This record gives sequence, structure tokens and C-alpha cells, in this order.
Amino acid sequence: MTTAIIGIGSIGGPLARHLVAGGERVIVSAQNEAKAKEFAKQLGQLASAAPLKKAIADADVVVFAVWLDTLKELIAVTAGLLKGKVVVDPTN
Repeated sequence: MTTAIIGIGSIGGPLARHLVAGGERVIVSAQNEAKAKEFAKQLGQLASAAPLKKAIADADVVVFAVWLDTLKELIAVTAGLLKGKVVVDPTN
């Protein structure tokens, strides 16, 4: 199973670390693509970085670890890609 984590801040970053530590493959995506690539490199072989739509397309599970206003925007532009995927929203 592959999990796309959209946003690598205080929620997405630790989640990616825990998933990789547990042997799961992750794809990280962030507004700053260079930062996402560097973060994925730090996580090791089970992690990669990709632009938003590619990360979602290549994943089985998508975690939107972003602010609510950003989440609304991202859902609007990625709705078609989310069909058949498990979508997790850790915001409250």
C-alpha cells in the first residue's frame, strides 16, 4: 500500500516518518517541491516526492495534512483523482 501525504508540516511530516518506520511506502507532496524532495530523501528508500496530482494518482491512500481552507481548494482540483481511494482528513 502506498500513502500520499499532502503537506509535510506538523501533522504530515511526523505521519510520513511513522509510516516509513513501519515499513510503508509514502509519497510526499508540498507546495515547496524542493522541500518535499529533501524530506523524502531524509526518510529513505520507502519515500518519494511528487507534485500533487501525481502523488494522488500513484497512491492508494491520500492524507490531506493541510489547513482547512487549503483542503477545500485541493479537493476541488483533485476530486476526479480521488475516486476509489481512501481519503484521510486529520484536521479538526
